[in-house]
Order: sequence, then structure tokens, then C-alpha cells
Amino acid sequence: MSDIIPKEAFICNATAVSLHRSPQEWAKVICEKIKNFERKDEAEVIRQAGFDAKEVGQFIQDEYLK
Repeated sequence: MSDIIPKEAFICNATAVSLHRSPQEWAKVICEKIKNFERKDEAEVIRQAGFDAKEVGQFIQDEYLK
């Protein structure tokens, strides 16, 4: 991800890369990350970080209905 993304969004296996780096450098980082990548269920990690769609949706709805 871009290095200007807030650190709170780095809840799973993510790497920050500067937007000033070239497309080739981005590609190199991506290729390295996917080399031995194993997909796994990160749903609970995402929920615990406060990014559950149902909970966030309910929160937003409640805020608008106040």
C-alpha cells in the first residue's frame, strides 16, 4: 500500500511503499510479497480492528439518525 495510508489500515499483511518510487520498484515489492504468499482467513483480525462492515454500517446509520 502507499506509505500515505494511515497506519491504522495496516491490519493484515501489508507493506508500505512510497508513491515516489517507480512502477518498476512497486512491481518488485509486489513480486517479492507474492512469492510465498499463503491466503488465509483474516476476518477475525479485521473485525477486531474495527473494520467489520455490519458494525460500521450500523454505527454510521445510528449517527445519521441522531
